[in-house]
Amino acid sequence: MPDPLSRDELDAKLGRTMAQVETIEARIAVTLANLQGELGKMQESIKHLPSTRAFLATTLGGTVAGVLAIVGVLAFGGDRFDGGVQVAEAAAFDTVPPDTPYESVAALYPALNATRPGSVRVCPVQAESHDIGTPLDYFRTSMAFAEREGTRPAGDSILWDGVEIGEGAVVDRCIVTDGARIPARSTWTGQIIRRLDGALASGEHAAGNLAVSSLW
Repeated sequence: MPDPLSRDELDAKLGRTMAQVETIEARIAVTLANLQGELGKMQESIKHLPSTRAFLATTLGGTVAGVLAIVGVLAFGGDRFDGGVQVAEAAAFDTVPPDTPYESVAALYPALNATRPGSVRVCPVQAESHDIGTPLDYFRTSMAFAEREGTRPAGDSILWDGVEIGEGAVVDRCIVTDGARIPARSTWTGQIIRRLDGALASGEHAAGNLAVSSLW
């Protein structure tokens, strides 16, 4: 068995532990102060929206029945609706056709607001918004983060796992998905490329053992 610690050693260990606790407490205090500052900014930004805070509390608390509510905490580009966090009741999507791609911002929300005025509320905030809802959005967001981190790839292409690029092939501004093999001395620009291991999807064409569609 190890020798028991002396009183001095115990006091030293306790001192180090207390110092670590104080450091953690200081970090927590800084984090809380930052959060309070951000909340304060958000409160200031929504003061001009009538009854917005009450609307948020009532809607998210679920205390009002039969209200088709969509609440957005959104980032804006200029003066247009640009994306962000969206909170909606399930009933808001009752009119959306099943198994069908549907545009929420351009179609659903305007229709809801027309039939139920006030059912769509927006809270603009000064924050970045990065979308990955379409392949092109995913590509642009990936390149933006890579640029910021200094890891932008050669050819500005996104290569998933197991991709093989043949000798002399050029792949420029493409998304190449898992396991695709790019033939040697071939050139690809602005394409989504995947292995052709089944039926072609809408908008795709076959190129050897690859399924290819336009990224743009």
